[in-house]
Amino acid sequence: MDSTIVTSETLDDMATIAGLSDAILPITARAMRGELDFEAALDERLALFAGRPASLVDDALAAVTLSAGAEVLVRTMRKSGASCYLISGGFTAITGPIA
Repeated sequence: MDSTIVTSETLDDMATIAGLSDAILPITARAMRGELDFEAALDERLALFAGRPASLVDDALAAVTLSAGAEVLVRTMRKSGASCYLISGGFTAITGPIA
């Protein structure tokens, strides 16, 4: 979902809101380069959010911007009778409302 259906990485958006970008963005970059597997990167990043309010998820959802054409794609697929699924390794509190 991230950087495909939506224009950004939602965990990075949460980091920005929480003031953790300097710590989290380099971990994301390492994972994107294949230097760190998904699970390890997620564990490292989530550990940095310890003690932060759960409302960060709501704040990140409010900041989500759909990618150009995403709504048209889904609408066209549904009109044509095609199934459309949103797959994400992210948070269901964010993917659910977008789906």
